[in-house]
Order: sequence, then structure tokens, then C-alpha cells
Amino acid sequence: MNTPFLGQSRRALQAAASLLDELHVDQEKPVDVFQVIEQLGLWLVFQPLDALLGAVLPKGSGGILITTERQPTIQRYTAAHEIGHWELDHNQLAFDTDHDVHSPSANERERLAQWFASYFLMPPPLVHAVASRHGIRRRVDVSPAQAYLAARDMRVSYEAALRQMNNLQVITERQRNTLLQTQPLRAKQDLAYGHRPETGTADVWTLDLHTPHQQVDVLIDDEIVITLPENRSTGYRWLDDNLNDQRAARRARPAPPPLLAESGTRTPAESQPVPTATRQPTDGTVAGGSLQVVFDAYEPGWAPVTSRNAQAVRRHLATADHSGDNLLELAVGDAPVPSIAGAGATGRRWMALKAQVEGTSTFQLHYAAPFEPRTPPAATFTVEATVQPAPHVRYRRHLLRALLDDTDDGSPR
Repeated sequence: MNTPFLGQSRRALQAAASLLDELHVDQEKPVDVFQVIEQLGLWLVFQPLDALLGAVLPKGSGGILITTERQPTIQRYTAAHEIGHWELDHNQLAFDTDHDVHSPSANERERLAQWFASYFLMPPPLVHAVASRHGIRRRVDVSPAQAYLAARDMRVSYEAALRQMNNLQVITERQRNTLLQTQPLRAKQDLAYGHRPETGTADVWTLDLHTPHQQVDVLIDDEIVITLPENRSTGYRWLDDNLNDQRAARRARPAPPPLLAESGTRTPAESQPVPTATRQPTDGTVAGGSLQVVFDAYEPGWAPVTSRNAQAVRRHLATADHSGDNLLELAVGDAPVPSIAGAGATGRRWMALKAQVEGTSTFQLHYAAPFEPRTPPAATFTVEATVQPAPHVRYRRHLLRALLDDTDDGSPR
């Protein structure tokens, strides 16, 4: 049965879809809602509001006010909500609290703006593309980490993403309600192998060795979690630039002279200098720079060995790229002991880098023997991070650049 509100909600969705088309917004990428406000000819002001998330002020050509006291996802959703008021309410004044912007029990006017904001920030092409990327489907087990990744990639909150995926029937209502029982921070910890981000509202980005050179765009306080295979029984470890420099600067001790050296002859150790490894300078930053190491852990692999199958295990270690798990088949009758590193087993190394300063930073890890200066690293892993400030800082700089471009010798044109 159709109700007046159902008809109005459909018109709100149609208004959002029409505006996206009118402004030629790419609906498969996150929507730049602040640029949209500028395209509409509205002024935009960020202020440290305490009780309000945002407001629409019809004064002059009209404008939107957004708080600086909330995280970027809330700022973006609030901005879309205020655009909804502007499009649906025809220049009426609006002051929006957290309840107005997010609560399903808000009054009818606010709920219509909520419908508009959800569709405008998360149009169907974007939702379906992100859900497909992270393997999210109806009636299939979806982890909180998958749901968080979808929210992160759409640049919206965890709850907003779940509700819109349910609205578009990407997930069922039961899936939505189950996932809403998990807090976003818990989902981030699951994604980061148990590591809790220092800033709970920051985003987490996970990288691995599948791509040795990776680029990522993050905001200040976001964390980049790296997971890499590491086999310490080989003598190799992942070293940052500082440790790799220390390794390269080591000097090997000369070999001992022969026991029966002839009188007056020079030993090989005396006649030849010991070569040392060299490395090219890099503009990478390490702990204390733009990317700060805030977490570093190693989990050893394990390979239980008994006298009955020791020969088979040795053959396996000598001929295969092993992670330790396959050795369970060789350890019939023995209970695994994860806390004890097995000989030759490959473990995992985790590091979390926190973005502290805006700009472009490069962080490198080198898989090398810490005490062997003559051997070059076996592999290098590189992260290039572009760190952006909060949206209100970027927008103020945008206005300042526009103002400077609009002047000539300090005088308005």
C-alpha cells in the first residue's frame, strides 16, 4: 500500500539521481560532495559547532554550514543531507543535529533529507562496484571487515554503508542487522590482525607482498597495515631504511690467518679489503617522519617434526615454498604447537604506519640479513602514501588559492 511518505521518499531519491546526472558526477567513484556544493553556487563554511552537525542558510545566494568537530565521513554525509534540504525544501532554513541527520525516528522532513543523502553519496553504480570488489552478496556470509572496507571505499560511515546496501538489496535485512551488532572499531581490528588503530575514527589500509610497490591515498591519522612473509630461520628479516643503512655500514671481520703461514707472506685477509654492500640514497621516510611506525609484530610459522617423518619434512622444506600449514599433513599423530617456531617455517611480519604529516611519503622495507653487509636485499617492499589533511582544511586552502588567483598586485580585478 502506497503512503504519502513513500511517494515523497521516491521523489527524494529521484531528486538525488537527477542532480547527479545534471552535474555529470561519475557515479562509480566516491562523490566529492564539497565540490558539488560549489557547483550549485552555494557558499560553504566550516565552523567548530558543538550541538549542530550542519545547517542550510538561505541568506543571499544560499549556503551550507558544516561542523569541524566530527570525522570526515560524518562531515560528508552531513553536507549531502544539507544539499537534500536545499533541493527538497526550496530555500528553507534548517539546523540539523545528530538526531536529524542520522536517526530513523527523525521527523518526516529530516528523513527525506536522509534518503536524499544516502542515494547521493552512495548511488547504485558505486554501491554495486564496491560490493563486488569485496565479495559482498545477499545470503552469503559477510564479515564486518568486508562491510567496513565497502564503507571506507565509499567514504561513508559503517552504518550508512550497511543501510544503503540493504536499501539496494545488495544484502538482506538480516545481514544488515547482524553486521550492525559489530562496532566499526572491532571490524578495523579484525582487518588489522588485532591491532587497534591509535585513532579510533581513522581508516585502516592493508597492504601485502602481492604488489611490491604500492600507492595509497590516506588522511592524517589513518594507518597503513603491512603484512609480509618472513622466515627468520634463514637469517633474513624485513629492515626499514635505517636498519638497512646500518647493515650496509657493517664491516666484516677478516678471515683468520692460516695456521702455517709462511714467514714474510701476507694472508688473503691482509691483502684484500673486505667488500661491503652499498645502497642508493632514498627519499623515504621512516619512524619519526610522515609515516610513523606504531605497531610491529612477528608471528613465527611452525612445523611439528617427529622422528617418524623428519626425512619427509626435510624434503618438503628443501623443495617447496612453504608456509608451515602444509606440514600438518606430514605430522600425523602430533598436535601442532603454534607457540613454538618450527625449523624452516615461514612466519608473518606485521607493521602499522600512522600518517602524521600531510604530503607525499615513501616507506621502504628490505628483506635482508641484518648482520651480512655483503649480500644485497633479496626483495624490497615500497609504500608511497599521499597524506591529505581534513576536508575543512583542504577547502579553506582551495578558497585561499581561488582568492589569490582572483587578484592582481594585491588589488581585486
